[in-house]
Order: sequence, then C-alpha cells, then structure tokens
Amino acid sequence: GGSGAAGLARHTAGGLLHTGAVLATLALLGALSRRAALAPTVRAAALVTLVAVDLAAASSSAYVLTPGAAAHPPSPFAERLRAEPGLHRVVSPFDIPGLGAEALRPFEREARGGAATLHSGWNVDHRIGNFEPYTGMIPARLMRFRLRTGWMHQHPQVGMWGVDLAVVPADDPDPGRMNLGPPHDVVARDEEQRQLLVRIPHRPRAYLAAEPFAVDRRGAMEFVLDPASVTTERTALEGPVPAGLSPPAGEVELRRDDRERVELGATTDRRALLVLNDMYASGWTAEVDGAPASIWPANYLARGVWLEPGRHRVVFTYRTPGLAVGVAIGCALALALGLWALAERRRPEPPAPL
Repeated sequence: GGSGAAGLARHTAGGLLHTGAVLATLALLGALSRRAALAPTVRAAALVTLVAVDLAAASSSAYVLTPGAAAHPPSPFAERLRAEPGLHRVVSPFDIPGLGAEALRPFEREARGGAATLHSGWNVDHRIGNFEPYTGMIPARLMRFRLRTGWMHQHPQVGMWGVDLAVVPADDPDPGRMNLGPPHDVVARDEEQRQLLVRIPHRPRAYLAAEPFAVDRRGAMEFVLDPASVTTERTALEGPVPAGLSPPAGEVELRRDDRERVELGATTDRRALLVLNDMYASGWTAEVDGAPASIWPANYLARGVWLEPGRHRVVFTYRTPGLAVGVAIGCALALALGLWALAERRRPEPPAPL
C-alpha cells in the first residue's frame, strides 16, 4: 500500500545518506593518509574506529527506546496475568482507539497502545510472550506465515503454537473476520478501554504428538493455515515419521525456561515426537539425556525431537549462528594486523635521497 511504499522510500533514502557519509569519510581518510604520510598503524586504527562508529550508528538507529511513562498505565489484563504461573502468549492485532494520547508523539501513542493490548514488547515484566521476535531479523518462516494470513486473520491459527489468549474489542464490529465470534470465553474485562481478554483454542507449550505425519514445507504451511487443524490430534512434521506409530502415553514438564535455554522432562511409553511450541530457527540445538538430537520443523514454526520409550531430559540451547567463526576470524585478523604493524615498525628506514 501507500504507507509501505512511503516507508520503503524513507528507509532507502536514509540508507543512501548513511552510505554516502561513510564513503565520504573513507575518501577523506585516504586523502589525509596520502598527504600526511600517516603510519600504517595510524591508518589501521582510523579505519577500525570508522567501522566501529558505523556499526554503532546502525545499531542505535535500529531501535527506539520508549520512555516508560508512555506505556502507562499498564493494562489491568497484564496485572492479572503477571500474578498467574507460567508464560502466557497473547495476540492482539486490534488498534484500540481513545487512549487519551492525542498529545503524544506517534511512537508514544504506539507504546500506549502496545501496553493496553498486551503486546509483549511493552509487557516483558508481566511475563507475556508470543512470536514477536526480539531480533533485528524476522525469521523467514514467520514472515511467510504472516504474508499468507495477514495480521488481522491470525487468531484461528496461532493457537497451534500455544497462543492461548487474545485481546479483542468488547464491541467487536466484525467477529466473523477473526473466526472468533461470540460467545467469547472471557477471562477478564477492561471497562475503561472497552476490551475483552478471551481464551482461544490452543495447544500446550510442549506435548507428545498423538498423530505425527510426514509432510514437506509447503504441505506444513497449508496444514497450519487451516483453522480446524488447531483442535485436531495431528502434527505436521517436515521429516521422516516411522510407520505404525500409535498415540503415546506420557507427560512433558517444563523445568527451565530462559531466553537461550529451555529444559524439559518427558516420559513416554513408546517412541514419540516431542513438540516444543517455540520458534524453529537456526542457532538452536537439542540434547536428549546429554546426547545431541536432531530438531525437525513441526507444524511449520515449532520444534520437534524424537524420543525413545522411557524418562528423558531434553535441553534446547541457543547460540548465535556464526558467532564462534566470526570471533575466530576477527581475532585472526587482529593478530595479523598487529604482526604486520610490528614488522613495518622494525623495517629499516630507506636511505635519504642525495
């Protein structure tokens, strides 16, 4: 739409300006190096400083730190959920009018609305989470899913991945659009903002799949796009599924839930697929009883690990992809630069011309 084109033009202009400033600085640095005959170590230090400043500028401009006062008063829903055990996942695609924020700047109005509708970005301390990523890059699978559904049509599907609550207007103008028509299973009400916190059909955070079936990526997408799939016993797995499986008897316990480490305890009476309803993304690895285990895409966005009969300890750990290699390369380059600078310093000066 027009706003998307305008946003693209604005970001393109900003990127070109930023690139032009960096190139101009590099050209100035090169000219000074030639005229002033700067030592190699000075030139290298100036270049490293420029790169560091460029990265810092790009990183700081990628995030907007909202004043805390703009996200207050907190939603009564958030206070209610904060007192309950566990991590609730909430979807809230509606814009809430009449927040009394006419005098606020646009990003402050966004913060006020985010607090009122339980967007996790403004409710981290209330233990509210969902699939909104806290990284600079949105996982490709999530982006494909959002492109297929549209932001205003996710209620029927997101219950597949453990999203259990939704914030909806009390006077819903078009409940059929969300496949969330009344009667709502109302958990709480916000009379001031005329909102309802309602429970939606959902699967657990972690469970043993009763009916896993093998499918390719396209088939998995079509499965999760069907709102009826949420309430079935079926689980789409992008990997091999042994023939003759029957529903397992057992349980799954969430023992540790950190940003980069999730630990589960699981018991099953037969071979079973353990599904963790957290984002499938590169960087995550799994261990079952201390041994490495393969992670398979389950229901398109979640993670699946196969278990043998018995009791198991399953640990998911996140490490930034390529971080170790990048650090090693950076250290090697720094060492090479230091050795080269040392060699240049010890090189004898050329004889002065007669």
